[in-house]
Amino acid sequence: DGRMFYIRLTEKGQTIARAEEKALMQLIEKMTDSLDEREMDVLISILRKVR
Repeated sequence: DGRMFYIRLTEKGQTIARAEEKALMQLIEKMTDSLDEREMDVLISILRKVR
């Protein structure tokens, strides 16, 4: 029906979202730290396919 809703996070919600993003980035870094460049390319290719 075309209606749009705009939402905003509270300051507390923004703080939580930033903490979650930081934790996720640390996890991704930890998981990919042992991959060489070729393996990273393969992983990226696979992730694009399953997107």
